Amino acid sequence: MTIKLEIHPLSSSLDLLGPPDSSSAYSLSGHVSISLTSSRSLFERRRAVRILLRSLVITFEGQAELVSQESSYAAVRLCTISKELVSKTTVELSNEGHEDGDEPCTWHVMFDLPIPGWLPASDTYGDCRHGLAGTQYNLYATVKFANVEDAHYAGGPSWLSTLCNPFTTKNKIVNAAACRMYLNRFALPPRGESFRPSSYSIKASGQPLPSEAHPHPIPADIVSKIELLASVPQCVSMDGDKFPFSLNMRTSSLSESQAAKLRVSHMSLELQQTDQYSASASAYAASYPVPHQREQPPHKALRTAHPVGSLYDIGLLGTPVQFTFDDVHSLLPGCGGVGISLEKGDHARKCAEGMHPTRWFTMEIDVPLARKLPRRQDETLEWTGAPRLRASSQGPLFSVRHSMRATVTLVYDGADAGETVPVATSTLSFTLPLNLVRLRGAPHNCVGAAYSQPPSAPGCPLSPDASALPAVAMPPTHPYHIPELPAYSQLFYPNGDVKHDDSIPLPLYTLSPSPSPPTPTLSDVSEEDEHLTSEISCLLPDSSPSNVHGDIGAAL
Repeated sequence: MTIKLEIHPLSSSLDLLGPPDSSSAYSLSGHVSISLTSSRSLFERRRAVRILLRSLVITFEGQAELVSQESSYAAVRLCTISKELVSKTTVELSNEGHEDGDEPCTWHVMFDLPIPGWLPASDTYGDCRHGLAGTQYNLYATVKFANVEDAHYAGGPSWLSTLCNPFTTKNKIVNAAACRMYLNRFALPPRGESFRPSSYSIKASGQPLPSEAHPHPIPADIVSKIELLASVPQCVSMDGDKFPFSLNMRTSSLSESQAAKLRVSHMSLELQQTDQYSASASAYAASYPVPHQREQPPHKALRTAHPVGSLYDIGLLGTPVQFTFDDVHSLLPGCGGVGISLEKGDHARKCAEGMHPTRWFTMEIDVPLARKLPRRQDETLEWTGAPRLRASSQGPLFSVRHSMRATVTLVYDGADAGETVPVATSTLSFTLPLNLVRLRGAPHNCVGAAYSQPPSAPGCPLSPDASALPAVAMPPTHPYHIPELPAYSQLFYPNGDVKHDDSIPLPLYTLSPSPSPPTPTLSDVSEEDEHLTSEISCLLPDSSPSNVHGDIGAAL
């Protein structure tokens, strides 16, 4: 007698939309196959297999593992979601009448699991040279059954076998091969052609001090009256090769003559990705409902753990050292920073005019974005793997942040007519957060991440030598060629209210079989957009960024 258990999800990947949300959930569906095959014998014909199915449990489990030279090994169980697929009464399965067939008798048991919306996406990070490490998710299935002896219960009613079986037979357990699941996180698509800008109000702080580059700094009472408004997109697509950046400056507290003496001579930009490794998940556990400490390793071992994890289970390795390590990469193509001279070219005339108390001095730049990062030169960081462009994310052991640092050089000629005063120079530096995202329509996976082994047969069981694979990224997201329903978050607010897009007018009712929608006019703009445009036009006549955020300090 052979009993085989297999897991077949409808898809090997699950797409999560928007930022992590503890109040949202996604559906993971599929079926578990139970196959019965009669054993072959040289001396007698095959006998029918009869079993009493007592329990069938499907479990979705997520985990994060970090292998590094500093901490050696750290692991976190992200979630464990189990569901019993068999009712409280036992179910009898038999291949009677088909015991001589070449194909096994198979039963499919459907399942549907709710997957939390706060889970981090599948990813690989840390030292993957001796096994797969990172954030991964797997499906497990366990069936508990008992044999029914044909000779003992032949011809008897099924209810009698069910009643007597707990006292005469012993339960057996069969486990299915783990089925790897890939969680992808995508940003909600923009409502227009591009994401709206996020604007930040910047205030200069600190006391300018003389330095070798700036021996005569601009007086603090002049610099402190500079107003800056910087804007970047709310989300930056990883599929793009550039994104817009706008910087607006004015000096509303200075007189027109004083403002004219202040001008911008140079600006430099630095674009960075910071990969943060941490051996402690306490900060993440405070924000998201991860399982209790007694459910975490080493108190409860992971089902599919890294080979190094077994050394902790038997006590050969001690408690990992608590540490936080930042690995910083430049995202500007071919360089760590880019300098923009404003004393030449098209900006020269505008900069020569200086600042103005009421008019904004505006600079708009398309910032290039490197989609492939150069190999590192430091061999001590070889355990982190090859650098690659990643989406902004937060995880228990690994997080990714993106930022852009801008440095503006100011020149102030405070000399009046007939006076000889050295020209004063100072720099203003500030850092803006960026949110790099993946868009769902992209038919490929993260840029720079090579998928080493595609999914195998449906159900994607892990191969026995899966731990020997190199760093494996998530499988490519297949393009969506068929119509599908939009995500709940695209149609409703978190409180359940329906999202209305008044900028798209409804088609007029007509008896014609093919009604045509009216042409949108300026009067079709929603009240929210009108209010936003009116509010920003008063704040910034020459440029209209939206969503002004809190103040950001600019270092002198």
